[in-house]
Amino acid sequence: MAISKLARRNIIDTLRVSNIQWKGPLNEIDFLSRIWDLNALPSKDYRFHNAEEDIYQHRINNLDWPDNWVYSDDRFGLIDGSDVDLLRFLCETIHPVLIRDSEEKEFLLKLFNDNLKNEGWEIIINSFIGDNPVYSAKRLDVHYDSTPRLIDTIKKQ
Repeated sequence: MAISKLARRNIIDTLRVSNIQWKGPLNEIDFLSRIWDLNALPSKDYRFHNAEEDIYQHRINNLDWPDNWVYSDDRFGLIDGSDVDLLRFLCETIHPVLIRDSEEKEFLLKLFNDNLKNEGWEIIINSFIGDNPVYSAKRLDVHYDSTPRLIDTIKKQ
């Protein structure tokens, strides 16, 4: 079951309108490197070799990309990409290292789960760092396996 564009757009539009800082206190490179290998992703600027160099140039040196550029960048596929990448991105935004306060975390968790429940997914607590929950996505797959499966939300720590 693929997560629909409607659910993806509802989540991303709410993040945009709410002015939520998707990267938390990290810079974009540090945040996105937790999910993707930015050196392996292509550059969109002929002057650079990879996505990391692009981001550095346009978000740190020049600051000529909008704050929410990541939502429409097809290298990350938040609108049209894999479910796993989207879910890892969402879980990372509520990781205890990144979340700003408990009210915002609860707002995001409700936003994500309200939009994912009809898509067959749920964001759940997978583990803890101290007293702080770390989240993963659980797929509700009643056709193939009655045991929920967890997707690892952190590629690199």
